[in-house]
Amino acid sequence: GVASCTMKEEDLVKLKAEARDLLAAALAQGCRSEDIKDFLRQLKRSRAHSNKKHWLWLARLGRVLYYLVFLVLPAVLLLSVLLLSLINWYEEAPCLVPQPYFLGEILRPMSDCEFCNGVTAAPREKNISVYDFVKKYAYTSKPVVVEGAASDWPATRAFSYDYFKGLYQQRPEAIEHQIEEGQFFSYNSNIRDLKGLFELSDEEVSMVTERWYIGWLV
Repeated sequence: GVASCTMKEEDLVKLKAEARDLLAAALAQGCRSEDIKDFLRQLKRSRAHSNKKHWLWLARLGRVLYYLVFLVLPAVLLLSVLLLSLINWYEEAPCLVPQPYFLGEILRPMSDCEFCNGVTAAPREKNISVYDFVKKYAYTSKPVVVEGAASDWPATRAFSYDYFKGLYQQRPEAIEHQIEEGQFFSYNSNIRDLKGLFELSDEEVSMVTERWYIGWLV
């Protein structure tokens, strides 16, 4: 190809003069013109090879960037999404096979009730401080009745049968969730779950004929 030259005219003339002087000096040293031409051809091929290596290096770099952008990064993003989904699934459902409640009760370690020996009645306290409660009862594993402890709790005024019935009836799925995932304690009643609790008649709710109490965990 034809190489473009941006040299000034006087610089080009000077360069040509230097090239003629070098050629004359080489001939004076006994070099043949064929050797000089062969050297120039080799120099030209060397420069072409150097340029080719430069472009090959750029092509390899472009190929690496292509694989990085279009293959590696999408794969990393996909794996990250899958990993986050797996973590979320594990947090919501840590067990592959849900364990029935009764099975957990059968397999749990036996409770040690030795601390109940000799207990015939629960002491009663009123207006006891936190310090005295911790000192006298907190770590004894023995029962105590604290009178008036919940007298200022808003729950004693807000919570009622109608309150919880209205709350759960607004979200029926919450009842199903409690039945499937939670625990229900019938104690001395014939009520088996929340659904049965909220189907009681007014007479049963008022405990006219029979007193009952229950509890549940969600």
